[in-house]
Amino acid sequence: MPFAVAIMRDIGARVLDGEHRIRWLREALDIYETTGATAHRDRVRGLLRDAGGPVPRRRSRPAAVSEELARQGVTAREAEVLRLVGEGKSNADIAAALFLSVRTVETHVSSLLAKLQVRTRGQLIALSAGAASGS
Repeated sequence: MPFAVAIMRDIGARVLDGEHRIRWLREALDIYETTGATAHRDRVRGLLRDAGGPVPRRRSRPAAVSEELARQGVTAREAEVLRLVGEGKSNADIAAALFLSVRTVETHVSSLLAKLQVRTRGQLIALSAGAASGS
């Protein structure tokens, strides 16, 4: 299912402009990296570069996303943000730890709230604790 989401983001980005296009390409890139789809990953990296978006360095090893989170469409970067939210870190602390802007972290947190169907940061923290314990 995450791969299908990446393809939809990839196709949708072709009709969008500006920040939306860049965000959708970035989400597709994260999913392609997580799933190991290297041909798609490389193509989207080029599209992201052409769109004027920041192209992240290639990861030496994709971050692990639990099967449960992957089924809900959570990207590797969002999983990292979720882990840090679970540690009680603020958006500013998360941004500093992951070398992102605070706004980008806010976007990831909003995306996590939607994908995981929770309404508050506290619920994200509880979900993160459950994911970490394996329950």
